Amino acid sequence: MVLKFAYIIVILMIWCMYPLTSAQYLDETITSSQYENMTIARPGCDRKCGNVFIPFPFGMGRENCYASSWFEIDCRNNNTTTNSSGEQKPYLKYIDLEVKFIDLWNEALIIMNPIYQSGKNCERDKTGGINLKGGSPFVYSARYNTFLAVGCGNTASFWSNGEEVRACASMCNGDDLIKVANCRGRKCCQTSLPRHLSEYNVSFDGQECAYGLIIAVRLGYWNLTIKDVKHLNEVPAVLEWEIPFDTFYSNISFLIDPAVAICYNTSLKQHPDYYSGKLCRCRYDDDDDFKGSPYIRGSCKGPPPPPPPDIKSHGKWAIIGIRMK
Repeated sequence: MVLKFAYIIVILMIWCMYPLTSAQYLDETITSSQYENMTIARPGCDRKCGNVFIPFPFGMGRENCYASSWFEIDCRNNNTTTNSSGEQKPYLKYIDLEVKFIDLWNEALIIMNPIYQSGKNCERDKTGGINLKGGSPFVYSARYNTFLAVGCGNTASFWSNGEEVRACASMCNGDDLIKVANCRGRKCCQTSLPRHLSEYNVSFDGQECAYGLIIAVRLGYWNLTIKDVKHLNEVPAVLEWEIPFDTFYSNISFLIDPAVAICYNTSLKQHPDYYSGKLCRCRYDDDDDFKGSPYIRGSCKGPPPPPPPDIKSHGKWAIIGIRMK
């Protein structure tokens, strides 16, 4: 307990010395509009659910529209108080979480992640964790997310696989209008995520209602106030993904055109010395004007044309003789 208390004091001292900074979130030049004129779905498969593009290996409907059940998207008509228009929304079916954006080029997926509450005077008491399930090709991104705990005089513990892996503490000074990006221990605290995180739970040591959430940085929600958080059910978080070896070789490898796409091993789920899956990229998508999908034949652009031959003009010289008489 003494060691844990000392650890928390060190965290608070660091927060006083250095302001919270946000990690660079994905490639900001890539937006969903870049999918507009691309072939991103397999033939005969829907490419969009509501306003969200669904690029293969993700897909909806028939089994051949997605690479495996891990990548199946369920497109739903949601008539709820938060979606009174009944607009269609995509959900990653196996964990039943809403999808906001799928990024092919950074291998990232933005989902709406639940906020957990525990303690006195909570509007709702929800303390269960999220489990991305063993063998799935997804992990919570340690690069693009942070763990945030909101509450007065609370110590928040972040658990994974039955072990406490992170902790932070908050004090009671300040008001609920503090932005979560700037709280630095005042009514909320923040800590990084461990790598390869696929399941977690949150516990609180305090009397007042406390809120625990994994949240993506450098999105609009990062500007929320503490008051805002207390009235939300979920916030955006980023999952990173890869294609498991068995899925790749059975359902994807035959779609790859090696002339314009290159594939490589990844270690998203395990130690960096061990590979757990594969990803692919178009060979010639180095510029920002065009990006293609390596998983759809014909989507990657071909190699640039060879440069024209170097033709140089050469002057002609003539020797003119003069005959003397």
